[in-house]
Amino acid sequence: MQTAHAIVSAVIAALLITGFIYGSWRRWMTRPGGLPAPRYQPRHHDSQHSGAERIPSRDELASWREDWTDTELRALRGDTPLPALPPLEWTLARWEREQESWLEARRREAHEQQLLLAARVWADPWWTR
Repeated sequence: MQTAHAIVSAVIAALLITGFIYGSWRRWMTRPGGLPAPRYQPRHHDSQHSGAERIPSRDELASWREDWTDTELRALRGDTPLPALPPLEWTLARWEREQESWLEARRREAHEQQLLLAARVWADPWWTR
């Protein structure tokens, strides 16, 4: 009989504690200033576009284009095409150089992988962050 009373008391105490924790959590989450502000505040005119994306202004577009060259801008406008590169003729010596540089890059990658495996860095993948 006393064991049953102890079990019932423990269950009631657990329910009360859980209810108190849940209530305080809800109070904290719904109070003003409890939640961080959203990163993007939509403007009134943004709701007329699909996905509420904002159309950049002319100044923003100009600042994005400022690092482009005049030749690239002319090609984007369609004024003049970019000059074509002269076709390179195939030679065995050039092909061997390209193969050697490709193989050397693969050797370097394999060496770096071996170093990473030896240092056990591979056990902490970067894509999990």
